Amino acid sequence: MTNKEASRSQNDTARDRSGGKEVEAREANKRQLEIWKKTLAYELAMMEPQSVPACQDFLRRLESFERELQRESEAALTAPFAGRVP
Repeated sequence: MTNKEASRSQNDTARDRSGGKEVEAREANKRQLEIWKKTLAYELAMMEPQSVPACQDFLRRLESFERELQRESEAALTAPFAGRVP
């Protein structure tokens, strides 16, 4: 056991005796948060190459939808009867 581990063990024992369970829980939460941050950073780095093409495809579909809406809007304006789309 290293000095750091022994010190941690002594601190844990002292905390338990003084009712420091919330300090222990806070430390566990901080460790868990660090694990999640590292995991998310890894996942984002792995997904990044795939996300660019996916975003480009989504943008193309949005632009296509925008053009379709514009065509429908123009067709409605030129229709012989107001509000009627050919």
